[in-house]
Amino acid sequence: QGLCYSKKYNVLIISEYHFGGAPSVLQLIDLDTKRLIKSIILNDVDDSLFLGHVGGITTDEKTLWITDDYALYKYSFEDIVSSDNMDSVSAINMKNLNIKADFINYHNDICGEDINCLVYQIDFNE
Repeated sequence: QGLCYSKKYNVLIISEYHFGGAPSVLQLIDLDTKRLIKSIILNDVDDSLFLGHVGGITTDEKTLWITDDYALYKYSFEDIVSSDNMDSVSAINMKNLNIKADFINYHNDICGEDINCLVYQIDFNE
């Protein structure tokens, strides 16, 4: 669904969501070997399985942010990188957004909606 690049770890992170009750996951791909390193199961803030629509994904190398329609979830990127294959990682917090966010970009402080081609400024420090 979404993807972002980590220069620090030279990995591509892909977000995927499922229908029918399966949790959303992240796939980490090593860009040197072009191989899947691991899959990480996403949990919500309350440690339950994250069943939302993971869309946009971005990182500053310490934090990984994921959008889910009208919400922004914050994860520890260090926890994700240090986890083993098929481990679960819980969100640190969630913030409601006033807009639908299908994509997100940390370096430009933007998020937006695909279908209507709308782009909004976002404050990652709130």
